[in-house]
Amino acid sequence: MGILFLGIIESFFLYIQFAKTMSDKDASGVSLFAFMLFLFTSLGWMIWGALAKDIALLVTSFFNVIGAVLVVTSVYLYGGEAYDHESVSIGRDDVPTRDFQKDDLKLHNFNNTR
Repeated sequence: MGILFLGIIESFFLYIQFAKTMSDKDASGVSLFAFMLFLFTSLGWMIWGALAKDIALLVTSFFNVIGAVLVVTSVYLYGGEAYDHESVSIGRDDVPTRDFQKDDLKLHNFNNTR
């Protein structure tokens, strides 16, 4: 019974995040990827808890899934940090970039002259 209680308390942070996002109407600091990952792993644990007939795992995972769905929904409503390839830095900020022009796509014939 203690594990069940601790599992339900553990999922409480999801409901706090959901309430904060809904009250502020801003999810700019919330990672959509992290909560989607948490949602799918919790769903897997919930299924495993049902198959193993483990009530504590099933109930705590159920509360996690509901909380994660609420947070993911609030992120979709108020815009969170989605994975954006342009915001990912690979440590090459010192390399200048330029836009390609139409002529850059043409094949050039380089003659080897001696």
